[in-house]
Amino acid sequence: MTWWVSLAAWIAVGGGHGLTIELASDSPAERQTKTELLSLLDRYDLGKWRFTGKTVIDEATRIPHSHPVLTLNTRSSGIDLLATYIHEQLHWHLQANEAKLAKANAAMKARYPDAPTGRRDGGARDHASTIMHLTNCYLEYRALADLLDEAQARAYIAKKTYYTWVYRKVLEDTAAIAKIVEDAGLAI
Repeated sequence: MTWWVSLAAWIAVGGGHGLTIELASDSPAERQTKTELLSLLDRYDLGKWRFTGKTVIDEATRIPHSHPVLTLNTRSSGIDLLATYIHEQLHWHLQANEAKLAKANAAMKARYPDAPTGRRDGGARDHASTIMHLTNCYLEYRALADLLDEAQARAYIAKKTYYTWVYRKVLEDTAAIAKIVEDAGLAI
């Protein structure tokens, strides 16, 4: 095998990150997003927030999602791409810790019995998803605070245009949500 074939294989799987990044259609936008994601992986040590090693970048995907394969679209860049990648990785963490998540969800339901349902009201697709996203979005916020700093993380989270109720609660009730997440054993 020649050195450039080895180099091409190394780049295809995400360089030295132990990560497979696949492009759905190999479009210029997907290649650009992959380049930017790899740059973020070079800049920030995301090891403790990585729970799946496979990522697909698909410009046809409207909303990034975690399962069955972590899939990003091409609409995010910079800190937004970093936060989206971490957010979707955290879904894998929560799925791998179902019993702990159930404990956190029960405490979140008790604290927020009237959590909104539906994205129009600042929640997720249903009540259960809104409740679960309190944990996921808190962990995303903590990751950004660790990687950037507290002020930048708060400023970024405050500007979110989706899950607005959830992110607002993360910022308003940080200590209470942190305690629930820590008591459930989900803190990273």
